[in-house]
Amino acid sequence: MQESNCDFVNNSLDDLIRPGLAWVDGNMIRPEEYVEIPEITEVDLARAVIKGSRKLDLSLV
Repeated sequence: MQESNCDFVNNSLDDLIRPGLAWVDGNMIRPEEYVEIPEITEVDLARAVIKGSRKLDLSLV
């Protein structure tokens, strides 16, 4: 029987995500990076163009 050269690593999804979450939790947004976005008004919504391949269910709006 021939021995396989493959190494199987048993990483769970949690093991793969945890280091990234630690970085996100440790990241602080500085005041110069923060931009207040304007509130969406009724005028903005009236000018909006809805794009997509699915039908819009207007009963939910």
